[in-house]
Amino acid sequence: MRSIYHDEQHESPIPRLALRPREAAESLGISEKGLWQITSPRGSIPCVRVGSRVMYFRHQLERWADEQAAQQATESEAVNAET
Repeated sequence: MRSIYHDEQHESPIPRLALRPREAAESLGISEKGLWQITSPRGSIPCVRVGSRVMYFRHQLERWADEQAAQQATESEAVNAET
């Protein structure tokens, strides 16, 4: 018998704070190999090891993407100012 207080159809999943490499790469729209190339210490995306797993925190991926967009906008403005 189902409880009136528990409706499985309307439960929202618990948001995950960290992503596995494949999920992180998909969220950035790049390949997993591309992600490894820009992961710290080679690149600027930080990761965390949990046992043998590598995890990427969502907020750090979002911050990195925002920083990249801001950097490209600044570089674009500099190029436009020179012309």
